[in-house]
Amino acid sequence: MALVRTLAGVDATSCARNDQFAGAALSAILGLGREARTRDLHPCLAPFAEDWAHDCRSATAVLRGLAKARRAATAAALLEWMSDVRVQASTLHHNVAINACQKTSQWQLALRQLGAMQDAQIPPDKVSYSAAMSACERACHWQVALELMSSMSIAQVVPDSISYNVAMSACEKGGQWQYAFQALAAMQSSRLQPDVISYSAVMSACARLSQWQLAVKLLHGMRHAGVVHDNIACSAAMSACANSCQWQLAISILSLMIQGEITPDGITYSAAINACEKGGQWQLALRVLSTAHNINAKLDRTSYSSAMSACTASSEWPLAIILLSDMYEARISHDLISYSVILGACEVGGQWQLVLSVLSSMVNIKVLPDSISYGQAMGSMEKMGQWQLALDLLSFIRAQGARPDAVSCGAAISTCGKCGQWELALHLLDLMPKTHVAPNAITCSAAISACQKVSQWQLAVTLLRSMTAVTVLPNQISYNASINACSKAGNWQFALYLLSLSSQIGMCVPSYGILLMECEKRNLRTIENALLQRLKGVSNAGILAPGCAAVLEFSAQTRQSHHDGASLVSAMTAALFRAEAPTSLTSSELTSLPYQRELQILKHVMRTAQPGRLSTIIDAIDGLLGSFEWTPFASGSKAATLLAAARGAPLSQADRETSAGVLEIGTYCGNTALRLASVLPGVRVTSLEQDPVFVAIARSLIGFAGLSSFVDVLTGHSHSLIPCLGSKLMAQNGWKLQPRFNVIFMDRWGTQYEEDLCLLEKHRLLNGVGCVFVADNVLATAAARFLWKMTKPFTVRKEGRELGDSILTYLARHISVHQVADPSLEDWMTIAVSAGQCPEEWAQPPMPLELEVLQEESERLRRRAVGSEGGVKSSQMPVFLKRVKDSLEREGIFAT
Repeated sequence: MALVRTLAGVDATSCARNDQFAGAALSAILGLGREARTRDLHPCLAPFAEDWAHDCRSATAVLRGLAKARRAATAAALLEWMSDVRVQASTLHHNVAINACQKTSQWQLALRQLGAMQDAQIPPDKVSYSAAMSACERACHWQVALELMSSMSIAQVVPDSISYNVAMSACEKGGQWQYAFQALAAMQSSRLQPDVISYSAVMSACARLSQWQLAVKLLHGMRHAGVVHDNIACSAAMSACANSCQWQLAISILSLMIQGEITPDGITYSAAINACEKGGQWQLALRVLSTAHNINAKLDRTSYSSAMSACTASSEWPLAIILLSDMYEARISHDLISYSVILGACEVGGQWQLVLSVLSSMVNIKVLPDSISYGQAMGSMEKMGQWQLALDLLSFIRAQGARPDAVSCGAAISTCGKCGQWELALHLLDLMPKTHVAPNAITCSAAISACQKVSQWQLAVTLLRSMTAVTVLPNQISYNASINACSKAGNWQFALYLLSLSSQIGMCVPSYGILLMECEKRNLRTIENALLQRLKGVSNAGILAPGCAAVLEFSAQTRQSHHDGASLVSAMTAALFRAEAPTSLTSSELTSLPYQRELQILKHVMRTAQPGRLSTIIDAIDGLLGSFEWTPFASGSKAATLLAAARGAPLSQADRETSAGVLEIGTYCGNTALRLASVLPGVRVTSLEQDPVFVAIARSLIGFAGLSSFVDVLTGHSHSLIPCLGSKLMAQNGWKLQPRFNVIFMDRWGTQYEEDLCLLEKHRLLNGVGCVFVADNVLATAAARFLWKMTKPFTVRKEGRELGDSILTYLARHISVHQVADPSLEDWMTIAVSAGQCPEEWAQPPMPLELEVLQEESERLRRRAVGSEGGVKSSQMPVFLKRVKDSLEREGIFAT
């Protein structure tokens, strides 16, 4: 026993001495104050060389100290010094040095250390490889990590659970779910039991690439393998579901966790809230947030940002702002993302007043707005037409020491242009180079559009020409605005010249529509045919869906020959089915080509219906009901309501010979025009459509039905066509009296119905008594001004009539119908009848502010739907429809 105590005392004394030497050596190295090189270590470590040669435990301690201090390069230099002074390094020494590399993500240095071991004939073990792989994983070099994994078998080193987990984690960070899954399978084949870390890594990889089915399968597989779920694994599976909009599955996983007595943490709740956000479930997101708050789960700003984003996406912007206040109370710090969500909420809610205060708050708490934040704020000003505040915002940006970028300047120019402040728009464009911001196609196009809106066509053309002087290539918007400006000023010849230039930059369909309208108004058949042939060339180039060229050719021929003979229909049908897409296009690219869906409708009709048999054509169209995510034509209850109202119009045989008949605003494919012609035989149907390809498709469908002599589709926007419609019909039919329509069907975005109605009244195109109005989508598109005008009686005395005041009185009824694409959603159709002239001294009461706000919000939705802002999410519609309905009913406007 005495000998044992003596030896133990010697070991304790030796360890104390080693620790003392290691501490002194580590202090000397760290005292260098930087990553040391090998030659730097010779002077300070010379006193320890002899002792380390006999006992290298001090070297191990120093290496661990360097790893803890995150001095990976110094640890590598120490190993080189040991080799220089003949201190034998072991596998353990190298593993500690590689581990230092792993902590600092220095993957190249880790690989060099692994190579140095092999050069020194020191065999790497699984710890060596795992540490090097971990360094690669941290640096997001998943390929190198997998190569190291493969080289382990060559070196006859058997991977353990840690090696496999590191490989799977590397694949997860690289978004390589297939390789992660293969590593999991290889781990199981090696008879190693995957743990919760293994499954979580693979599920996280699946989450990155939206492989929700595999993630859920792995979560179930954990239970069968006896691996207990934890918050990390469940959160990974929920994130995979969230990224694929499978919010129901994410919530069910959360419920199963609670039932299985796993207490969800803040990360889990954040994953659930994110799933609700992606699925447009703002109410559920708030409930999950409330539940997490009630059990004191530690939520972070990501949770709140997701909930705020869910509310914003569903137009519940006031709740998003309340959540921001809740973050203050919970002492959760705000970041750029949370403020960006709030700026988006201000934009959705039209709360331009809050934008500057939000930006000021960001500056006060030192969250500096970036160009995206400023762009969102400027977008709010643009959409709400607040040009003065847009200028104030530019000043605010400069006051913060930032420089407005081209996006902010473009939005400010666009705002001024939309408000008629074209001089300010040009001034802002002129200031951009002086503030070292280069104008681009967007800013120049915004300035050209500002000139176009006030008919300054000379300035618009001058700006277009000057773009090349500042090395800016004009885009389609630039040419469209310039062509539109010239067209409005009657300079259609110069507009044609501009179109020839615009054709060099690709498709410019709106410009073709503008000029085709001018040709149709002036009866310039030769030029019209030339334009249609050029548009046909655009189609043949693969820019439009295959088949567009066939319908455009048919449209040109029927306009030239004044008939739709069987030979023309037969030739068009053959060309339509013969059309092929360029072989260079993939199937997904082909599906996304413009007008692909509309041509599918036409082909279906021609494949299943009989030419000239109207009933078979309508049956074929009805057979498509539900085939598309969005069905943009009247069918079902909507079609029945429209046709019942049209039948009630006072059209005697004499009326049918002299009346203008039916006017449809919004042709699309011609479906409704055919239905109206079917229930009103012999009555003229005039339909307006601004898209020239839609016009060609509609004319083809009408020609297939043999009704071209009764249904006339005109190219152009209603705002441009209605003022000249009376004179065109008089010249076309040889009438001496102003023609008046007996039936009006409006089928486009409802915010524009009131403008069309005012134009029809102003140009005396309506029968004063008995004219039947049918307006579709008045609830779905919040046609607030139109509904107010049709519904509210004249109860206000007024001296003189102002622009926008009603000339006629109406008896209106609003009918509740189901939307065609989604029968679960309600919509309204308005049926109204003109009841005679209103006295000049009477007017309607002004529309309430709540409905004005609703009208503006709907107009913003319209711009999103037709623009490049990502469209309108279907998940937003139920909430929007409920708010529209509630607002209308509060003002006494109901549907039956």
